Amino acid sequence: MYRLKSVPVILGLVSVVVLTTGIAVYLYFRTHPKVPAASPITVQDLYHQKKYNSALALANQQIKDDPENASLYCLMGNISRDMGSTQAAIDDYIKALTKNPSYEPARINLIQLEMDNGRKDDARKALQEGLAITPTDPSLLRLQKALQ
Repeated sequence: MYRLKSVPVILGLVSVVVLTTGIAVYLYFRTHPKVPAASPITVQDLYHQKKYNSALALANQQIKDDPENASLYCLMGNISRDMGSTQAAIDDYIKALTKNPSYEPARINLIQLEMDNGRKDDARKALQEGLAITPTDPSLLRLQKALQ
């Protein structure tokens, strides 16, 4: 008989503990709203932090998911340029322009890099291709004057 009387008491205590725990959890989450997750770090973030190797690694991962992304190729060119890899930068700018021939940042960076490295003929070629697409582009017209 003793056992039968204690079972309802134990069940009652368990119910109180479960109910109290449930209320405590509810109140905790009600008073402690979720903190939004931090935004994932981007290639651009890493580039601006001058973490070039990490930026290139992330860019190479992202290019697998979006191989037509001209702006990502351009950013990879900027990273390579800043790392001193002139030919890799040129290759990336050309890839960006292959994906989107009217992507002005890649074209301007390519022309400027070719000029800086004394490759004026290559710079003129890239400039003429750009002017054929956007003949009144002020940036391209400035570069045209610089090449004369």
